[in-house]
Amino acid sequence: FYSLTQDSQKSYFEDIMLEVMGSPYEIFSAVQYYPRGNVQWEFSLLKNNDGDFLGIMGIGTVRKESDSNILATTENIRPEKDIHFQLDQNWEIIYLNDAAEAFFGGNRHGLLNQKVWQVFPNSKIYE
Repeated sequence: FYSLTQDSQKSYFEDIMLEVMGSPYEIFSAVQYYPRGNVQWEFSLLKNNDGDFLGIMGIGTVRKESDSNILATTENIRPEKDIHFQLDQNWEIIYLNDAAEAFFGGNRHGLLNQKVWQVFPNSKIYE
């Protein structure tokens, strides 16, 4: 994986790998940007039945640029600038970028797995 990563992205993924090794029970998300689409990655620690470290498992999903369109508009999400977060079926935050972390006013680890209405800074969300 690392040998196929662009040089400009290597330090980004090195930081994520350090986070994965430091938090063995969490899943970390990352995005690789390409001209025709993106690859959404999820990384977690891979251990054997005895709890010994075997490596880091990464699962990548290819996303076309059209997958990131906002509803019916033609404006695309720009994850490097826009507030961008992902919820699971239980309305829990499973991914957020730096802009979303600043918007919610907490640190990434404190926000992950929280229901969006628990961290949203505006009471209007309840409406």
